[in-house]
Amino acid sequence: MKTKPNQIFLPLTLMMKYVQMCQEQGNALDWSKILDLEDRPCVSIIEVKADNNEAEVLAHARWGWNSDEIKFGTIHVEKPFRQQGIADTIMKIFIAIARFYDASKITGVIDGEDFLPGWYQKLGFTVYDDNKLLMDLSKPL
Repeated sequence: MKTKPNQIFLPLTLMMKYVQMCQEQGNALDWSKILDLEDRPCVSIIEVKADNNEAEVLAHARWGWNSDEIKFGTIHVEKPFRQQGIADTIMKIFIAIARFYDASKITGVIDGEDFLPGWYQKLGFTVYDDNKLLMDLSKPL
């Protein structure tokens, strides 16, 4: 699969392997080595694609960089692939990428489903003003 330097494209089979690894090992995973981040500029997109069709995006996350702060944009998983741990794993990878590139914080705005504030809180975000996200990365894990 072709990958641009600031993007990570994962075939579904590999993503499901990462989901299993994440469920088994949790925060012990070193995503910087798994994803070979040393030789990449700041990553801003993760896409999970169908194994047999690179054009079919099954899940994605996008964010932007502003100095040492990350503005989280979107995460979306197609309905047939929800409840399989893909979104959780993408977000754990995203947070690891932010830490790897020494971001001081992640901010964002929640837009969508009612369950999202609680989901983001389980991932370690602070939710305030009903729909705003903050994760202070200057604090140790």
